[in-house]
Amino acid sequence: MTLHLRAQAASANQAVYKRIVGTGGIGSGMFFLLEGNRTLGRNETRMAELVPFRDYCKLHIILHYISVLTGTGAGGTMEVVPIGQVGRDEAGERLLREMAEAGMDTQHVAVSEEAATLFAVCFQYPDSTGGNLTTLNSASGKVSTEQIDAYFRKAAKFDSHEKGIVLAVPEVPLETRIRLLEQGRAAGYFTAASLLPAETAEFAARGGIELTDLLALNIDEAAALAAIEPDCREAATGSESVAIRATANVATPAAAIDAAPAAEASVGGDEATAAAGQFSAFGEATAAAQFSAFGEATAAAAAQFSAFGDATATAAADSEAIALACLRLLRRRNPRIAVCITDGPRGAFGCAADGRLERVPLLPAAAVATGGAGDAFLAGTLAGLSCGLPLTKGRDDTRFGETPLASAMELGTLLASLSVTSPHTIHPTANADLLGSYAAANKLTFSPAFAALFRTVPSQPN
Repeated sequence: MTLHLRAQAASANQAVYKRIVGTGGIGSGMFFLLEGNRTLGRNETRMAELVPFRDYCKLHIILHYISVLTGTGAGGTMEVVPIGQVGRDEAGERLLREMAEAGMDTQHVAVSEEAATLFAVCFQYPDSTGGNLTTLNSASGKVSTEQIDAYFRKAAKFDSHEKGIVLAVPEVPLETRIRLLEQGRAAGYFTAASLLPAETAEFAARGGIELTDLLALNIDEAAALAAIEPDCREAATGSESVAIRATANVATPAAAIDAAPAAEASVGGDEATAAAGQFSAFGEATAAAQFSAFGEATAAAAAQFSAFGDATATAAADSEAIALACLRLLRRRNPRIAVCITDGPRGAFGCAADGRLERVPLLPAAAVATGGAGDAFLAGTLAGLSCGLPLTKGRDDTRFGETPLASAMELGTLLASLSVTSPHTIHPTANADLLGSYAAANKLTFSPAFAALFRTVPSQPN
């Protein structure tokens, strides 16, 4: 029987949730490996290798991992509900089938007769950084506020007391994502969101900051929120994301954010319930079979891995300044907002409602491809919150696992590290069994609350 993470409140101040409802992109794509690490120019033609990696879009990646980690379906108590659209095409049919096989409730994913399923062209440099081009005129672009309202009208009929999480991520219209946050807040759900750099001013103007309990960003997106020009700190990151025919970046998002009317902020709980279920989207694999391929993390693997690239002390300092500037800006509008910021080879920053900025180091791995690592990180973090873990640990470790793992962000980091050992943006056999074995192979120890999720690795007192 497949192991699933067990929901268990980590403290008296936390409560678990029954479901996660998300809207965002659902689609597929192709993957190119570029020649040379120099940033691709505006008018440049460059040779690249087309590789047979399976690529998925943001919402699908995040909800897939939450489904297979926490367990869904018959006998389970965790509902994973995507709200979106796909086209009436082969890609749409395949994606709906895979989502259902992973345990998601797909009845709120509509099939568009007018537009094709979202498609992305991903590219990766030899140093494992990269980005993507994503179609703007796809079925995902037609996801409407009415779809959001329809879900909550239906939900109100069969429950009025169940706690949940709503997740609003890019690749569907911002208006639709704001509506999900509004409906989630009104229903007492914990609200989580991510956004693109070009969306920062509009997100703030629509009240998105006040509506969000957890904002998930990468270092580029944090810089855009803090109105820091990314070109001035190119060494700090190598990632980029572009939407075809997208509007130009707003020059001064920070000024726009400060100009938007402030609203009273509130924050929900920090967790949710998990239950048993079966994952069969790609079949299951035992830990023993899987880890003949992985082995233990070695110094060579640590040097090789860059879910996000090599780091320098200067870049790390620059990144911390960006994170602090972004956090100060957000906290002026929503004093209780929690934030997590992925920072490439330097790991991630997290700030819970207590306002303390904490760095979570990277867990090195022998990376095959890094596409989807940031989405895996967010998925693991949300899964940890849903199972009752706190967002942050309360201390800065100098290396990952220096002290027993105890936080949702550490679960996200663990999953992101595992995810890059697969060439696909969704690791096809990732589940709680494999994640626990991966932690054991890396000689990681867990705090009692963290170990209670797995029951498979050594527990060490706090």
